Amino acid sequence: MLYMDLSKLKLFQGISRASILALEKLPIVRRHYKAGEVVAAFGDELRSIYVIISGCLKTSEFTINGGEIVSSYYNAYDAFPFYLVYSEVHYLPYTITCHEDAEVLLLPSRNLQSIIKEDASFMENVLIFVSKYCNYNKKVIRTTTYPKVAQRLAFWFLSSTGTDGIFRMPGTQEVFADILQTNRSTLSLELNKLKKEGLIKVSRRYVTVLDRGALEKLIS
Repeated sequence: MLYMDLSKLKLFQGISRASILALEKLPIVRRHYKAGEVVAAFGDELRSIYVIISGCLKTSEFTINGGEIVSSYYNAYDAFPFYLVYSEVHYLPYTITCHEDAEVLLLPSRNLQSIIKEDASFMENVLIFVSKYCNYNKKVIRTTTYPKVAQRLAFWFLSSTGTDGIFRMPGTQEVFADILQTNRSTLSLELNKLKKEGLIKVSRRYVTVLDRGALEKLIS
């Protein structure tokens, strides 16, 4: 059943039986993309919600000189762009590219909106989902206002860790470097500095904050 794939996302959990049956009847397209493949281009009509089953997609904008600015990465069990659909945007304001080989479900946005409208629990899921997305983007913008990469790291760790003080890096170091608007070598250098100073502990993709006070001083 198609819903078995969708139910892996919190967005589709706890919804009504009627919604599940309606989702099963949607003309959903399953696509597999290779890294570097363009999924949709800037200016294309916005017709689908992209649900990522595996891999990673990214949205990019391009400067007049041809430079790429990555605005967001979307990994497995993520979906987008609800904020555009509910803002009644009709054409994509960016290009969607496959960053890592991905399996993606394309849900017709208008049909999906009709299902959501009839299910209060589904609508609540969408509101929570979009709210978290907006909060995340606000954090990205706030992070890049700090001039030094060490400060950006400090703010990201302080605002992202839970009570256990553990932070999981979003994707690869390349992805994390793009989010912080730096390069991978600089990111590695600054992470090692914070590690040597005893402020953090790094274990593969996990970072544990050891000294919150010192990190707070970096951004104060």
